[in-house]
Amino acid sequence: MAIRNYATKVPDAATHAEEVISLFESLSQQEYNQCILQAQMICDMLPKMVSHYADISPNELGRFKWVVDRKNISENRYERSFKELYVGLVTVRSKRQTSSILAGRDYSAFFKAFSSDDDMDEVMRQSKEMYEIDHTHLAQSAVPLSFGTLLQDEFSLEDSKLSDGIQVSDLLVSSVNRCLKQNYTDNVKMAKALGKLMINAPRIDEQAVKIFGHGPKRPIANAPAKLLTLMDSSSKQLYSLTFRKNFSKNAPLL
Repeated sequence: MAIRNYATKVPDAATHAEEVISLFESLSQQEYNQCILQAQMICDMLPKMVSHYADISPNELGRFKWVVDRKNISENRYERSFKELYVGLVTVRSKRQTSSILAGRDYSAFFKAFSSDDDMDEVMRQSKEMYEIDHTHLAQSAVPLSFGTLLQDEFSLEDSKLSDGIQVSDLLVSSVNRCLKQNYTDNVKMAKALGKLMINAPRIDEQAVKIFGHGPKRPIANAPAKLLTLMDSSSKQLYSLTFRKNFSKNAPLL
């Protein structure tokens, strides 16, 4: 429904909107959830990555290469669909939600590579009209980005056996999973060690590791909850306590 509503406001997008709907409808429930969650992960990661590297190695922000683990020799249905959908999903989500990118760092390489020539006042006006979210008061402190350039220009599906980056990511994910299942000899020590590889959350009520589930919401308790707290307390404190409180108050989740 939301996609068709968008098409009513932008008639030129009607054909593409129907193509997007067809892609969504082709996905199974599990694939749909995975697609939405992967797009949300990118939204969550981007401000952290950009803020982090703007502090320690700003020139690295001039290029982003997105590599996704390919499951088969040829693309499967989900991978084809995700390639077509993720840029739009991330763009819309990012326009609706205030970014947690930190001020006072060197973003020159990032802006040079990915900022667009769009007029920010017009971008804010269109965003307000399209998504009914008013960010016009941020126009003077915001920079328009080309999400297509940022997300799509260097996107590839690769065999994990040939990608060191994917192998490292797989190792980190499996290690966190193993720790939460308490399958290490010293899970507390591992939780602290893994936490040092993470960045804290910009919101006061969130932790470095986000847990998503399918089905009724229920709290994480007992040992896994304690291990997640240890990971969070050991994570890089990119966001100060003051920032987290203010960001949570002034930029609520939508």
